[in-house]
Amino acid sequence: MKAETKDCALEANILAACPVPVVAINAELELVYFNDTARCMFCGEKESLPRSILAILPGLRDLDRAAFGSPDGIWLLHGADRDGLQIMARGRDGTFPVELGVRSVHEGDEELTIVAIHDMRGLNNSLSGIMKAHRELAEFNRVAIGREIRMVALKEEINELLVQMGRSPRYLGED
Repeated sequence: MKAETKDCALEANILAACPVPVVAINAELELVYFNDTARCMFCGEKESLPRSILAILPGLRDLDRAAFGSPDGIWLLHGADRDGLQIMARGRDGTFPVELGVRSVHEGDEELTIVAIHDMRGLNNSLSGIMKAHRELAEFNRVAIGREIRMVALKEEINELLVQMGRSPRYLGED
């Protein structure tokens, strides 16, 4: 029995030190645990998180309004994780997109759902920057290819005019 208590304390310390916001919820979607990272993301340092996961993850309601308020809400959390869905979270800095990592665990007689919450703002901003750079590169490529095609046509025209004048072509082969 002592070994189990020591293991539980170790697991709690690991979750507390985790740089990813982690919360645990029961079948009624009530928060029963949250680490300091979750507290910092969703409320102030001294405040506690609200009782319901729906208060910090309002985007869950958009998945299936009929299932919330029942244990089926847990099923939707697992579905969001499985499908890699981004949903909206509400934190101290407003609303923002997150992805969820969801696992069920048993704590005594109670089944808990552990939810790791991944803030997607940074990744989405990076992807937006990459897509903008891609569009700019595609436009540059279009202009450069068009210019090169025009240069080849002008060289051919110059060669034709030189031949008509009785002179040898200036641009040969790869010039």
